[in-house]
Amino acid sequence: MSSKIRNEDLSIYFFIKDLLAGKVSNVIDSYPYTDIMNDKLTIPTVAIEHRQTEDMRGVGELGSSWFRRSWVINVFAETDTKRDDIAELIFNSLDIPVPIRDYSLGYRKETGKSLLGTDLRIIEYVQPEDRTVRPIYTFNDLNKLKYWQTAISFSTISTQAV
Repeated sequence: MSSKIRNEDLSIYFFIKDLLAGKVSNVIDSYPYTDIMNDKLTIPTVAIEHRQTEDMRGVGELGSSWFRRSWVINVFAETDTKRDDIAELIFNSLDIPVPIRDYSLGYRKETGKSLLGTDLRIIEYVQPEDRTVRPIYTFNDLNKLKYWQTAISFSTISTQAV
């Protein structure tokens, strides 16, 4: 059984993964800390991570629980041009509502589709807000640029009602 928050995590992940299909082969659902520390990061990589969930008491309908969730999508690329192209594509795609799907009955880990290969039921939409893009410079021990990176931050507001 998937919780509402897990449904949102998976929905954002597969939304970005589908958007980047054929453009970026390595889309992951967490920051690649171990790969970076072991100098084994595959380039390009897009890492999607939920940062924080905040309870928004007093917002919305009586009896509903509303939450603001903060996200960051890190883009790692070989060049600044490739990084900027990927970041712009993601940033622009977050201008529309993202469907939150119900993963509680199981799903294919490669595609996010149902076990039968069909689209999962949409339980709500979240509208990304407060979008920002910030370049990050990562150097190796010799102070040479290791790869180009940027962070795309945004938040979503959703209810825990299903």
